Amino acid sequence: MLNKILATWKSDQKRIAVIFNSTHYTYSEIFFISSIVANNLYQQGIRKGSRIALFMNNRPELIYLYFAIFKLGAIAVPINYRYKSVELNTVLQNCQANMLITESEKEQYLTRLSLKIFSISDEFNKNWDNFSLLLDKTTAPHPDIEVREDDLGAILYTSGSTSQPKGVMHSHHTLFAAAQNLIKTINQNETCISGITLPICHIAGMIGQVISTLLVGGKIILFPKFDPVSLVKAIEKHKITHLQMVPINLVELVNYVDQTHADLTSLRCVMVGGDKVPETIQEKFLKLTHCYITEVMGMTESFSYCVNLLQNTKKLGSVGQAAAGVEINIVDKYDHAVKNLEVGEIKIHSQANMIGYWKNRKETIKTLKNGWIYSGDLAYQDQDKFIWFVGRKKQLIIRGGSNISPQEVENVLIQHPSIKETCVVGYPDQNLNQIVCACVVLNNQVALSLQDIKNFCKNLLSDYKTPEKLFIFKKLPRNATGKLDRKKIIATALKLHNQHIDDDQDC
Repeated sequence: MLNKILATWKSDQKRIAVIFNSTHYTYSEIFFISSIVANNLYQQGIRKGSRIALFMNNRPELIYLYFAIFKLGAIAVPINYRYKSVELNTVLQNCQANMLITESEKEQYLTRLSLKIFSISDEFNKNWDNFSLLLDKTTAPHPDIEVREDDLGAILYTSGSTSQPKGVMHSHHTLFAAAQNLIKTINQNETCISGITLPICHIAGMIGQVISTLLVGGKIILFPKFDPVSLVKAIEKHKITHLQMVPINLVELVNYVDQTHADLTSLRCVMVGGDKVPETIQEKFLKLTHCYITEVMGMTESFSYCVNLLQNTKKLGSVGQAAAGVEINIVDKYDHAVKNLEVGEIKIHSQANMIGYWKNRKETIKTLKNGWIYSGDLAYQDQDKFIWFVGRKKQLIIRGGSNISPQEVENVLIQHPSIKETCVVGYPDQNLNQIVCACVVLNNQVALSLQDIKNFCKNLLSDYKTPEKLFIFKKLPRNATGKLDRKKIIATALKLHNQHIDDDQDC
């Protein structure tokens, strides 16, 4: 299925597929380059089932490498572009990679590797081959290779925010289904112009933007990374219609647009996921752009399973309803469906669900049961069937037997005029097990005390949910996918706890 996407448009020599740094690539060019790369990979010994690790920033080579690999029935293993040597080696060893393709910027992290390596570089290096060898047009065509729907197409590693990264396996069918579900949900068509700032080594960028856009014949404006200045200029120049981003990037975009008063009226769909999107930011974005935020929920194991499409401020803050092709149930710990407004775990049934974790049967059994993905996401459903995210099972704060959602407290704290960012975690307490701890970044280094926080929350939160500990950070740590790294934040709080440092501490 995946290797037929470009074939649909291969004869169109005028239709633009990708624009990167002012360079235009047509659909026929992308198809042709992908075929050439596939031929050369085959000559290098790549066969059906071979694992090819891809370690690079956003660039066109990554797009046509995906399709070259799919043509051969090989397996794409995109690696997080933020990884360093140890993390890179861990993934390469876990997936037993047959080849690594990288770029000059990442060469410094290639240590103690004993596999075939190609690097996109202008310089020669005796330790690996130059990527230009894979662009040899004179290489004989590879033989026809039967690629079935259920063949493994990609292994995508999770961010590892709560555990060691796991290799999420997707077949050609599940990847295609994920793209199709999104296309149907947001009514994507060939007029779509996608601005891609998300890393396309992750499923949101890879499936939610690259493959879905190419599948409908749309146009991709590809960025090396997120930058609000470059993005706003491109939106105005290319009339970008579709965006996807994480909340922290949305905040940066809103702040920049608020200062520049740019014209972003071409935007039709701005999807934001990966973490809770503050309602105040959504309202400000709507005021500035006249475009609603489309809040989404998803995971590498089941991409964008829930989408809030209804342009109704009464549902602002909801993650929406099940995406096209997706069935969602909210269940208790006994796997029984809960009533409306009762909190339970989201489980997902979809053709887009992963087929398992690479060489990790134990975790596969825990997460994938009878075709259902047990997400670990806690939520409740209202009377209109809209779903409201509460938090992750592993993130819940348990204070004296009462469950507290960090996101609920964060939604209140972010409204404080002195707070720029916030992360709420559980802090050890001898009597209550845990108490609520607020870790915040301040606006303009203004002063803020724990008592200020308590006064602010007095009429907004129950007493037991109100923070009893405050740490002020210069910057909140984030993991490799841009989400708040709660493990690091908790570790910092515990370190300070063990050092017997008092409240209101500057971190």
